[in-house]
Amino acid sequence: IYNVGYLPTINAPATNMSTVHQVLMRSIQIKETLNLQSITVVFDQALYAKATVIKWKHREQFKDLVLRGDVFHTICTFLSVTGKHF
Repeated sequence: IYNVGYLPTINAPATNMSTVHQVLMRSIQIKETLNLQSITVVFDQALYAKATVIKWKHREQFKDLVLRGDVFHTICTFLSVTGKHF
């Protein structure tokens, strides 16, 4: 069974690295509370890039986080590559 949910809001600009770091920290707390082996966190393209940088800098701390970009940007990239190919 999969659990899907949304984090409580954080009253700070989403584009700040410290805000993205806070989201990752809260995700780890949720993972531990639910006793999960890993947890997936989905971001839009801009925040995914920032989250990836943070995860790379703190590999051990965030090793159980799976970062994903949202489907919209994935499809846009796919369509762009397909358009350039043809």
